[in-house]
Amino acid sequence: MHQISVILPTDNDNISDILEGGEVSGRLVLPSKNTRVLALALREKLDKYARSHAQEFFSIEVNGLQLRQFLLSHKFDN
Repeated sequence: MHQISVILPTDNDNISDILEGGEVSGRLVLPSKNTRVLALALREKLDKYARSHAQEFFSIEVNGLQLRQFLLSHKFDN
């Protein structure tokens, strides 16, 4: 099973000093007091990871290649 770490920086504790370039560089800085925005951001990050993981390991292309490799590496008696 894979584990991921999601970092959702908030606008408190001078996070812009830590994240070089802040939001201008494409990094997302969320409001610290808005749990709805935090939850939506977490959901978006996890959705992107899940989609990427599914495409990498379960796409038709990947499964087709794995099946082909399996069939070519095994001899089957009729």
